[in-house]
Amino acid sequence: MHTPSLHLLGTPQSRSLTYAYAGAHFGKSLFWYASEILFAYFLTEVGQIPVRYMGLILAVGYFSGTAADLGLGLLLRQRLSHVLQACRLQCLGAVLGALTLVLLFLCTYVPPAWRAPYALLMGIAFRVAYALYDLPQNALLSLATKDADSRSRVSSLRIFFSGTASLLIASAIAPLLTSRIATGQPARFLLLVLGLSLAAILSALALLRAMRKAGPLPELPSTPALRPGLRQSLRGLPPCVWIVVAMLVLIAGGCAMFLKLEPYYIAYVLKSPGWGTSIAMMASLGAILSQFLWRYLLLQPGRSRVDCLLLATVGLLVSITGFWLGTHDWLVIMACALGFGVFSGGCGTVLWAAFGDLVADSVKADAGLAYGLMTGAVKIALGVNCLVLGQLLSGIDYRGSQSGQLPGLMCGPLMLACLLVMLLAWLWTRMGRPARYQRYQ
Repeated sequence: MHTPSLHLLGTPQSRSLTYAYAGAHFGKSLFWYASEILFAYFLTEVGQIPVRYMGLILAVGYFSGTAADLGLGLLLRQRLSHVLQACRLQCLGAVLGALTLVLLFLCTYVPPAWRAPYALLMGIAFRVAYALYDLPQNALLSLATKDADSRSRVSSLRIFFSGTASLLIASAIAPLLTSRIATGQPARFLLLVLGLSLAAILSALALLRAMRKAGPLPELPSTPALRPGLRQSLRGLPPCVWIVVAMLVLIAGGCAMFLKLEPYYIAYVLKSPGWGTSIAMMASLGAILSQFLWRYLLLQPGRSRVDCLLLATVGLLVSITGFWLGTHDWLVIMACALGFGVFSGGCGTVLWAAFGDLVADSVKADAGLAYGLMTGAVKIALGVNCLVLGQLLSGIDYRGSQSGQLPGLMCGPLMLACLLVMLLAWLWTRMGRPARYQRYQ
């Protein structure tokens, strides 16, 4: 069935619809970066929950999110293969995500003896709701685009707006860290979360409204009533899908360790929330502004996804190494924070575009399940990350004499992840790539 390009994301004729999608991704990213940057610090320093319990709470939440990604991807696979129904699901996910996020940040008002169990329960609820929010919106990257170029544009725009969301969260770090419990620190966190929730719900509704106004929407060919189960579906995925998933897991896990330790680094190493916030904002600006470059590179004839990925990974490795070694040189730290944003944003753009291509090429009818597999795998890595983080912080005096170990804990995992991604990129080229990649050669 022919569908006018006007109603497809990432085409020159559909800018308003594409920006509505990007706005919805911005709203979702506010939730993601609030959880990645603020959850750990909030639980230990504001909620007064022991560090070892913090790691467990975050890890169980991520593992629950993995189960929700795979379960919802399987149970809702028919709805997640249709554009308008996917938009409706992401609206429902936005509302439920907002409710559970607010409830989680109310844990400081729970009696101390019940605070950790309450945070664990609300953390699980939030991750399940977030999966319902996240999966449909991700699936649209393959469902509502027509070719590799449109997916490159949409992936770049996604990272641009997620970087903007990260910048907003980073700008909130200083006022959040400078206020103490006695002067309303819990209330400030709660006020921030209420604002994020409103933005997420409104942006999700705006995307649904824009899709309804768009007219005829892309439809998939009819599929058999009986589809293969989870195991058969996973076995049917091309090998390149697993390689891209592995690379996404590595980059996400390494960056998550860096971001989760960032508030601790600001509070106990720099001891200056103002200067620390400027570092976080510099990284976010790098991710935002560099998207014009990454989109240009991805759309260039003769340049493959793998070439762009290697460039981004090498740049990220250099930036993070400089950040670690230049801990006491302010200009070096700022430059490397900018580099972290530029090149981590580049990795995200390239890998999301590549995954969108693979899903559109081979498993479009099961787009929800494919994205559930990918995000679920990422969340398993993030859950393990949290368990490790809890053990590491509980084993050192990070608030005092051993705070100097924080930069190494921030940077080391991401450096290793970059090296492994380079190895997997080489393996990807050795295995051969789909024609969609080869046409750039």
